[in-house]
Amino acid sequence: MKKRIRNIKVVSDIENVEEYLGSFRKFLLNVGFNTLDPSEGLKIPSQYQQILDQKQNRSYLTTAIGLAFRKLDVFGYYKFVTAVKNINLLPDRSSMMKQKKMKAISGFAFKGAVGLVAGIYLILFGMSFWNIYIYNKELVNYAQVKVEHAKSVKQKKITKKKLGVIETSLKLSKTLKSNKELTYRILAQVASSVPNRVRFDQVDFNGSNRLTIQGVAASDQDILKFIDNLGKQKLVEQASLSSMRLPKRSKGGATMKGFRVFVKIKKG
Repeated sequence: MKKRIRNIKVVSDIENVEEYLGSFRKFLLNVGFNTLDPSEGLKIPSQYQQILDQKQNRSYLTTAIGLAFRKLDVFGYYKFVTAVKNINLLPDRSSMMKQKKMKAISGFAFKGAVGLVAGIYLILFGMSFWNIYIYNKELVNYAQVKVEHAKSVKQKKITKKKLGVIETSLKLSKTLKSNKELTYRILAQVASSVPNRVRFDQVDFNGSNRLTIQGVAASDQDILKFIDNLGKQKLVEQASLSSMRLPKRSKGGATMKGFRVFVKIKKG
């Protein structure tokens, strides 16, 4: 033994075993000798407990209990040991073996599940860091792209306004029947007076001094702005609101208000 033995438990069927132990204690002063009850600490059914209580000396149980405890090795480390391989003093050994194996399998399954979840999280974290790296790399020229985008938006607004004037002029040209120079000058001035949220439905020109415009606008302010813009034109003597219609929902979902405007053209 690597460590010094301090206590020895003795099992014997000798009635005066304590006298022998007393002699041992005199010669081996640093070693304790104590008797051992083999059934101590064991759960024993009541019908067997009554039998054990009738006998003071239980040393005869030592061999059976010792062999039974060796059989507690349910994974079979001692199954090839000649002295015990054919002895089974544990009736529940098979069920105990199943419980131990199930517990071991459950432990492996739990560890496997934890490892799988941890692996998934590691993959997700890795992908997140990779995406962050890619996004940061793409955002290096963000300031320059932002400036270019602002320029493009500004240019788009200018182009859209010019396009609106052209489209309005084309639409007006289809409704006007005269080919005089005055007619096209009036056409150009009316087209340049149209706000962004105003759309024409019909334009009638009597060929001399009056222009009638029907259309829709997003709000009253847009109609008033249109009339005000017309009043500032050189060929327009007066622009006035003739009538308004109740708001209606257009195809795009916006609510538009109908209007009719009379434009009086300057003579000469």
